[in-house]
Amino acid sequence: LRTGQVRLVRSIESGVFAAMKRVIHLPNDHKVSLHPLSLYELAVSDEVSVLAPSQHAHSIHREVCIMKLAANHPHLLQLYDIYETAEHYYILTEYTELGELFQYVQQNLLLPQYVHRYFCQLISAVAHLARFRICHRDIKLENIMMWRDEDSEVSIKLIDFGMATYQPEGELLTMSCGSPHYAAPEIMEGFAYDGIKSDTWSCGVVLYAMIARKLPFDDDDIPTLMNKVRIGHYEMPLSVQEEARDLISLCLVKDPSERITLPELLAHPFI
Repeated sequence: LRTGQVRLVRSIESGVFAAMKRVIHLPNDHKVSLHPLSLYELAVSDEVSVLAPSQHAHSIHREVCIMKLAANHPHLLQLYDIYETAEHYYILTEYTELGELFQYVQQNLLLPQYVHRYFCQLISAVAHLARFRICHRDIKLENIMMWRDEDSEVSIKLIDFGMATYQPEGELLTMSCGSPHYAAPEIMEGFAYDGIKSDTWSCGVVLYAMIARKLPFDDDDIPTLMNKVRIGHYEMPLSVQEEARDLISLCLVKDPSERITLPELLAHPFI
């Protein structure tokens, strides 16, 4: 199957992009991913919200603009092109062949050196976004993809900028978004919040999950889960090493004014 300058190789089932296609970019035979996005639907927090075409188009344009602005970082998914038809947008991105970090952590114990490697790469990506005052707002294991870099080493890329937004200096955000297991308490409470501080909380959840292979806040009942996050209490496994333990405890501080800042995080001994 050939469409324009790409050739379909196979469909890929994915938690983030349910209709994702692996394709070959014909001019250079380069593997890429094609994400068909309906003009009428926008996936938000695992539910489908029906939007007017102009609303959804604005949302997609915002996501594309953020991806372009954050381009050329090794640990952020790179946008190659976007195609538009009467009913769909087709976003062409680089292909991350090893799948979600979430699936890998479910099936494997990460050695400490890989926990350190992947977390440092994640923080590098988040810090790059923060330089442009961009908050991701949906950092989770499912939005971290694994791939082999130019040295054939396994690395990670942060994906899915559908919830990402620009936060002007000195202003707070008000839209509640993100995944309940990873969202910060201030978002659960419905308070105005600093998106970069809330991203820091989510990074702490990711670090905990990579080491413990479970989430610090978890429950099958969503209201109960949200209450656990609001309270902010969790159990730290004894297996967590000292520097990682300290960093997790600094990230998962309920009060955002007391939570570790991104510059402080970058200077932490674990990093």
